Formats: sequence, C-alpha cells, structure tokens
Amino acid sequence: MKLRMRYFTTSLTFFVILLVGCSGCAQKTMQETELTEQTTSQPKTIIEYQIAAGLPAELTPRENPYQGITINNEAPSFTIYNNPVYWIPELEYKTVWSGIYNHRDNYYSSPDIPDYDVNVFNTRIAELEKERGEPVPEKERMYIGAKMKYGHLTPLNAAKAMLPGSIHTNQYLSDVVQQALDANPNDFHTLLIWTEAQPYQSETQKEGYRRLHQMRPNNPYVSLRYGLTIRYDNRQKSIELFKKAVQYAPAERYGSGRSGIHVRDWALQALAKAYFAEGEKQKSKATFQYLQQITTADNTRERATEYIKDIEEGYKFGYILLHPTENKGETTNE
Repeated sequence: MKLRMRYFTTSLTFFVILLVGCSGCAQKTMQETELTEQTTSQPKTIIEYQIAAGLPAELTPRENPYQGITINNEAPSFTIYNNPVYWIPELEYKTVWSGIYNHRDNYYSSPDIPDYDVNVFNTRIAELEKERGEPVPEKERMYIGAKMKYGHLTPLNAAKAMLPGSIHTNQYLSDVVQQALDANPNDFHTLLIWTEAQPYQSETQKEGYRRLHQMRPNNPYVSLRYGLTIRYDNRQKSIELFKKAVQYAPAERYGSGRSGIHVRDWALQALAKAYFAEGEKQKSKATFQYLQQITTADNTRERATEYIKDIEEGYKFGYILLHPTENKGETTNE
C-alpha cells in the first residue's frame, strides 16, 4: 500500500512538472511568435519603406527636369549652381565660396553683374533730398539702387537676378516681373518667375502655382512648390502634390553642395511632415526612413534621423517644425 502511494505521488509530481514545462514552452512560443510578427511587420528594404509610406511605385522621371524651367530646357553649363529657375543663359556666372558649413565646403553661383557706382547713387539721393527737403525713404532708396544695378537687363532677367537674394520686398522687383508677365502672359517660364516673386503663400502665389500645375502637371518642382503653398489650407491635396513631386523628380540634385536644390529629398521631407500633421505617424516614419535610404546628402540623412527620433519619442524634441493651423480642424503640433 505504501509502495503504491509513493508511486502515485511520484507520478503526480512528474505530471505537474511536465505540465508546467509545457505551459512555459507554450508561453515562450507565443512570445517568440509575437516578437517575430512585430519584427516582420517593420519594413526592412527600400521597397518596403516605399510601400509603407504610400509612395508611387514608379519613381523614374518621365519629363526632362529642366523642361520649362530653363529657357533652353537644358542644365546650366557649369556644375555648381543653385536653382535653374533663376538661370540667365546670357550672363557670365561667378562661383563664390562662402565658408564652411558642417565641415563641408559651401559654394554658390550668381550672375556676374557689376554693382552700381556708389558715388552716382549718393549724388542722386542728395539731389532728391534737396528737392523735397526731407530724407528719401529706405524703400525708395532700394528701388533706385536696384534700378541702377539691374536696369540694363530685360525685365525677366532682372527679376531672375534679383530673386535669389531678395530678402526684403523691393518694388523694382515687383515692377520688372510684372512687366515680364504682361509681355508674355502664357509662357511657363515667365509665369514661374512671376509666381516665385510673389509673397510666400499669398493668394497670388497660390494662383500662380495652380496655373503652372495646370500647364505642366508632371513638373516636379511646380508640384513641390504648389504643395508647400497650400499645405495649411488643403493638406490632403498637398500630400498628393508631394507624392507627384517624388514620382517625377530626378534622382540627382540641381547643382552641388548646399547651393544645390534636391527636389526629391525636399518633397519627401515635406510629405513626411504632412503625414505627421495628419496624425499618420507610421507613414511619416516610413517616409523619413525611405529618405534615409535613398538620399545622397549626409545632412539630409542626419535630419531624417532626428525626425524619426521625434516621432518615436512623442514629439519631444520639436525637430518637426509645423505651424499650427487655425480654424481648419487639422492636427497641430503635439
């Protein structure tokens, strides 16, 4: 009887151990399965990032990137240039080294236009002040200086020469760009320069980019700029425009170094921010990850890393700079 009882106790103990062991195995298997599912659900390849971001499948540009941008539809004859929108084929260009940014040489090119004679300018200002008996306003002084420097150029070329460095509103720029458009109202390139010269995100600029997009719906630069101007009014439409810019943008940048403009990188970054503002954080992250994989610019890759960190840690660092939109019912910064 004791032997049977001991045998029963031993068997029961073994059965309990076996049951616990199997339960642990099952639990471990479930944990491993969940971990595997979580791991495999994360995109790993460039194509997977592209799909997760909802990007167009075809990224090959179907249009010459300079078509309708430069007058002769070709790239500038020199390698270091900022934005071909402002290129003036008739002029000589000078390349200037402006210092070092993040240990990288920073070059930019600009038309070689002699400055106006300061003595002539001062004489003209003195004459006006003597006639009026009061100082010449700063805006008028700027207008006179700009006219003296750029007055020998055609209105369109004068506008293109002034635009890249136009920090303050200059009435002379407004006058010449309007003259250029009045003379050639249906020309894509002229309308583009006119639109670039309008106040940023103004109704006139939005209308200009809308017309340009109708004229060349597959132009990546126009799609990008149009999307940027309406991103706070109609974010869903801006997202579609950014996608189109990515789809048709060339893989290379215009120019080199910081002076170059890379439409595809710019559009991807704008798209990721727009996704973030719409609350689609997974798409936003996937877009930044895709940008990390394909960009050739180290500083862009570093910035994308910062944005991803921002998304993962709940907008803690504020790298994703988004202006809140009032009375639009849209997502603002978190």
